[in-house]
Amino acid sequence: SNKSFRGNYKIMQKILIIGNSPRVLTQKFGKIIDTEFDEVVRVNRFKTDGFEEFIGERVDTWSLSDEWVYDYMDKPYNLTQRDIKNINKLIISTPGFKYEYVTDNLKLDFQAFNKSLPSVVIKKNVEERINSILDINMSPDGPWATTGLLTIQWAIDNYDDVYIHGFDCYFTHENMHYFEDNRKSDRVFTGKEHDPEKEKYYLDLLIKTGQIKTIENEYSI
Repeated sequence: SNKSFRGNYKIMQKILIIGNSPRVLTQKFGKIIDTEFDEVVRVNRFKTDGFEEFIGERVDTWSLSDEWVYDYMDKPYNLTQRDIKNINKLIISTPGFKYEYVTDNLKLDFQAFNKSLPSVVIKKNVEERINSILDINMSPDGPWATTGLLTIQWAIDNYDDVYIHGFDCYFTHENMHYFEDNRKSDRVFTGKEHDPEKEKYYLDLLIKTGQIKTIENEYSI
């Protein structure tokens, strides 16, 4: 059946969400990423330039937190002109305690900045459902769900076939992201903003129950 548990029809497409774990540099999935999926989503400060053989160059949709939207409007950081040309949709997420502000203000600010790029704000009930399982809150004190996890749950709610790549919840490496050297985030690892152990539990649960698949498990190179 192509109905979700809410009774709404899902988009009958194969979507891939790519995270920024340094683990993506262990296997060259670039060609698979660029050719095997109906939609490729990248998260926050991704970088394709120089990493194409590992993670491809496609970016149909860019998912980013509210803070990164304003940073992008100020300075596009890692994005190349190729990336900017390829992006045709924006997904914005935010912790629940800021949701009303983001819905009312940030989306309008971004539309004024870039009228040609449609944007979607992930609804608060996506985070509420995650929090009901993980027992994390939506207060300014944190921790709250990462942009990646919110994007994955949003994709499950809306798409028939969901794949992920490059998410290890900060467990297998010294660096936070594949495009950086020797950078850890004290805020993340002390659990003030996010809770890596609970997020890993949630992702493992999604895989175990067949709600998401991983490139490593489904494709060989």
